[in-house]
Amino acid sequence: MNEFDAADRRKQYKPLRRGNVWSGDLPPLITPEGDGFMPLFSSAHWIAVCGGTRKANPKDEEFWPRVYRELLEAICSGGICVVGSRPPSTVSLPASQYIR
Repeated sequence: MNEFDAADRRKQYKPLRRGNVWSGDLPPLITPEGDGFMPLFSSAHWIAVCGGTRKANPKDEEFWPRVYRELLEAICSGGICVVGSRPPSTVSLPASQYIR
């Protein structure tokens, strides 16, 4: 997947406004194969469903903070690199920005 594929996927989903509740299913699972970019939510989604081996409830308010905590730990340990993109450039964000 390249950054343009990810941008096209993001256009399929309207962001929620504060106070709105997600009423649908989770978006299609993106597999982290090879080099490339994927939205941060897609990384969390991959963790939540254990690589597609289980289902995740998008309305489970106790489950998702644990998933994002695991994602944050992977970012802080260097296992996942976060890249900020503001065309025409991209910048790797240091893990130190995520450590309290």
